[in-house]
Amino acid sequence: MGQAPALYGDAMVQLHSRRGFLRRLREGDRVIATVRDAWERPIRSLMHELGVPDDRFDETLFLYNALFDPREVLDLIDSGLSQEEALRHLTDAFYGAIRAHA
Repeated sequence: MGQAPALYGDAMVQLHSRRGFLRRLREGDRVIATVRDAWERPIRSLMHELGVPDDRFDETLFLYNALFDPREVLDLIDSGLSQEEALRHLTDAFYGAIRAHA
């Protein structure tokens, strides 16, 4: 994610909808389709590495979206963690959640 939270976090927060992520994904929402297109390849690669079946992609993308929500990343940074620490904590949680799918 690099510098994305610090540079774009406040603007990214405005992209959120009242409808849930999975519902929007399955309905073909344009913003969510863009997220899927951007993250499908690296997330599927990680899933394969961890032995998670391909049919769990939607849920894995959902987990990514939930954990790396810019509001939450910014909250962690505002609470005193460095950006690197915040992203490390979230990445560790993401890997743990993905392993639970395997």
